[in-house]
Amino acid sequence: MDAIFLDFDGVIRHWRTEAVREAEAELGCPAGCLFQCAFDRQRLIPAITGRVTHECWQSKVRQALAADWGEDAASRLVSAWQAATWDLDHALLSDIRAKRPDRPIVLVTNATSSLGADLERCGLGGYFDSVVNSSEIGVAKPDAGFFEHALARVGVRADRSLFVDDSRTNVAAARDLNFQSIHFEDRATAWPAIVEILDRG
Repeated sequence: MDAIFLDFDGVIRHWRTEAVREAEAELGCPAGCLFQCAFDRQRLIPAITGRVTHECWQSKVRQALAADWGEDAASRLVSAWQAATWDLDHALLSDIRAKRPDRPIVLVTNATSSLGADLERCGLGGYFDSVVNSSEIGVAKPDAGFFEHALARVGVRADRSLFVDDSRTNVAAARDLNFQSIHFEDRATAWPAIVEILDRG
């Protein structure tokens, strides 16, 4: 493999959402209502393609929640969302780097304008050989244009590239373009598949 393309959330970064769930329960809101609102395509797509900022996206989510549950509930839910923490799989990154130290590791993520700051907070600001952020290039996975941009960024072919993502849709789209693709559900099942592909050379 000439390059390794990794998704961020769900592969490297794993969000802790307990505080959001607790806030929903305390407020009498349906479980999952915040993320259902936030990831509604009408609000999400503009944020991950750079048409609105991260802050604008969260503001629109708060407004939508307020329309359904009131201003106080909306503010508390968004505050819980903003305060959410995460776990990072440093071991996965280290193991991949150790397995193929001479190959670029590229972060390929559907993210908002907050990605750069998030990477700094994670201590990963300078870790990746390249970062492809959908909100910076104006196109998001699973659009073929995203993958084509990522390949051009590092000058490699899809059939010589490994792609790892937690979205089956994104994995299928990459496979259609001839990437060696792995659907990440958990490390225990994904790592052997990653090793098998990397061992091919």
